[in-house]
Amino acid sequence: FGFSIQAIGRYNEAEPLLLEASKVQQRTLGHDHPHTVASLSNLATVYDAMGEPERAKAMQVTRTQIWKKRTSPAS
Repeated sequence: FGFSIQAIGRYNEAEPLLLEASKVQQRTLGHDHPHTVASLSNLATVYDAMGEPERAKAMQVTRTQIWKKRTSPAS
């Protein structure tokens, strides 16, 4: 539902829903699950659209770190 609200540009309404979805996904799927990582991207998009580039960048950095760790070969 949060993603749908984001898609029509209602970012202030989408943010709390996307945050809650991200928390639920982290709890149930794990912090490195693809759906959880995608939720961080959605939050970054919302923060950027809301004029909060620092928060957007923080989400992107976190997402990238998780994705790199997930996709790197095991040592």
